Amino acid sequence: DNGNKFCEIRCLDGQRTYSGYYRNIDNIIRDIEPLSERPNMQIYFVLNTIKADCYDRQQQERMVEKPKNTTTDNDIEGRNFILLDFDPERPSGVGSTDAQFNESYIVAKKVYNFLIEQGISSIIVCKSGNGIHLEIPIKLANTTENTQLVERFLKAIAMLFNTEAVHVDTKV
Repeated sequence: DNGNKFCEIRCLDGQRTYSGYYRNIDNIIRDIEPLSERPNMQIYFVLNTIKADCYDRQQQERMVEKPKNTTTDNDIEGRNFILLDFDPERPSGVGSTDAQFNESYIVAKKVYNFLIEQGISSIIVCKSGNGIHLEIPIKLANTTENTQLVERFLKAIAMLFNTEAVHVDTKV
């Protein structure tokens, strides 16, 4: 850790939003462990490099309920990953069934194999709350041109692999 690396953890339960900026892993665990035991709690972290000044917000090394500010696109200094998010089609606010999750897995596996065939080999596979994430490590500055490049990539993957049951999120 060079002192500039930190992440934002955001927790949502449908009623409340919590946010914290952390450099210390022990503080992350301390603060999200009790929140993770609450019903319907979803825990996210920002994958990209956040501008250093954001660390000085009220939620430095602690979780704050209803924070004044959280990380926005303008707060991102650089992109560390392209996130491919495969979620099954279902009503908003409804969790996926085992069958729907498996559909997401099948589509994500097809995309994973396609990316490997294209020479992209260091893909991280994660289970999300309702589907699968593929995270492709990158190093891109947060510029308009790079944002458009990532958007075009996500739309191309969606065009090639979306099914009636599973869509690639092109807005992440």
